[in-house]
Amino acid sequence: MNKKGYSIIELLILIIVTGIIASVLIIKSSYAFKDNSEELYKQTENLLLKAANNYAIKNPDLFKDNKVINVKVEELVKANFYPADDKEGNVVDPRNKKATLNNTEIRIKQTADSKFDVEIAK
Repeated sequence: MNKKGYSIIELLILIIVTGIIASVLIIKSSYAFKDNSEELYKQTENLLLKAANNYAIKNPDLFKDNKVINVKVEELVKANFYPADDKEGNVVDPRNKKATLNNTEIRIKQTADSKFDVEIAK
């Protein structure tokens, strides 16, 4: 018997295997387009807290009268403790590219052992 072409079963198997491969690739590639702006914000927040801690260490005279001070992100940028995201000195909020974090206040509290607790002032 002279056989030319593929049978229906072979074509169905080919379509099913191709569909499985395509679905796996689509699921894997969807992670590449995932919105990670909240994670970026948390990383930015941690870097701002570290910058505020360094600011407090380099400026101990700020704590002569008060054990707790609030520092704006704008002050950290001007004092070169945190890099600005643009030429105007703005720190852009990764959750909303149009908003800035310049007016965000960070509370710095001097502890009894002359170390500092830092947190975002809410």
